[in-house]
Amino acid sequence: MMARRLALLTILVVAGCDAAVCGDGVIEGTESCDDGNLDDGDGCSSTCGSETCDADGGCGDGTCGDGVLDPGEECDDGNLLDWDRCTPDCREPRCGDGVLSAGERCDDGNVVDGDGCDSNCSIPVCGDGVIEGTEQCDDGNTETNDACPARCRLARCGDGFVQRGVEPCDDGNGVNADECTNACELPVCGDRILHRDEQCDDGNLIDDDDCTNTCQLGSCGDGILQWGEECDDGNLAQKDECTNACTLPTCGDGVHSISEACDDSNTVTSDACISCVPARCGDGHVWRENEECDDGNDIDDDGCSNSCASRP
Repeated sequence: MMARRLALLTILVVAGCDAAVCGDGVIEGTESCDDGNLDDGDGCSSTCGSETCDADGGCGDGTCGDGVLDPGEECDDGNLLDWDRCTPDCREPRCGDGVLSAGERCDDGNVVDGDGCDSNCSIPVCGDGVIEGTEQCDDGNTETNDACPARCRLARCGDGFVQRGVEPCDDGNGVNADECTNACELPVCGDRILHRDEQCDDGNLIDDDDCTNTCQLGSCGDGILQWGEECDDGNLAQKDECTNACTLPTCGDGVHSISEACDDSNTVTSDACISCVPARCGDGHVWRENEECDDGNDIDDDGCSNSCASRP
């Protein structure tokens, strides 16, 4: 440094002029300072320009950037950089000072939310608790089952998120007959929507119409007495008190039910089955080819014997 100073002085002497010399310790000409050296960062630069930071009223009476904390300075890191941990005016960096400092994603010179740079100098994102841009809501979390799901849109049926305490399901589609209806309800018999495993759904829980309260089509043998059925005992047994056509057994229908001794499908009174009772002597009906007579009594000498044989 001393050699550089002597060189400058030599040039000036040889030239025969007495112009100001930066570094000679004398403030002359256009010099705003001269600290007797040509070092930068000590308050007076190598071109004898002031390095004090007094744009906002000064950082006290000391020099900003000299690495020494002087009165009025909040910090002094020995440089005049504006993106490190001490600003060029020797202030601690703070959100809203307009200087992008370490740890900040943005700094627009204010602490206003909703303008693209939040009051904490972070770039707005869904879940930061501030409603911005296209967000309909922002509750400060990324839960998907509350009133403001992770996409910061107000919860609604069909968004694919099950809102806790409001929706039992939400499959995010417009299919009404799957495992979650378009109203975000679980499918049930009687909702008038034909779901899988349902044969019918008439919107009610009346059991004796064409669609049972289990949403199956009514049929003979299901144990439900429906329109057009005289009976339904829940089975298709033919010889009990309800036929497999769900009709009450009647004498002459050809079905030998448990209450009948016989049933030959007719009402003929001269065959072996009369009124669903086997023909016998004394029943008052002449059993064709088996009886000569039958007067319906047990008197033996009245012209028709007790064996149903005629007497002369």
